[in-house]
Amino acid sequence: MICSDNMPYKNTENRKQYQREWYQRKKSGKPTRITPILTEEKRRELERYRNKKYYNHKREILQRKFGSKCFFCENDVVRIIHRKDGKPHKKFEQMTIMELEKLDENEYVCVCGICHKGIHWVMKYIGLSWNNLVGEKA
Repeated sequence: MICSDNMPYKNTENRKQYQREWYQRKKSGKPTRITPILTEEKRRELERYRNKKYYNHKREILQRKFGSKCFFCENDVVRIIHRKDGKPHKKFEQMTIMELEKLDENEYVCVCGICHKGIHWVMKYIGLSWNNLVGEKA
């Protein structure tokens, strides 16, 4: 059988022969695809690989723009960005790569998960603003 890679677009004879062979395969019940069909397990594995690669790329952008240490405790495990003015913000996981690239370093700060929970708790229950919470660090 002639592969579609070897078939120039203008060569009508090769194309007609390929179409005849394809029709014969279809008529006899044989598979007509040239490329192999992925199993469900392979498809999931490929999707996990792509998601991991995408997430790691987002993490690299975050570290390049904001650094890899927490603003408060200087912990190396930074996973969250927080707005400095205390306004609601999107979660890191919900942001696209383009949104991360557009973020301003002066408006956001990197914090670890524990400090992020603490920031929201203090702002909600104690009523401190971001400027009061940060003090001389800003």
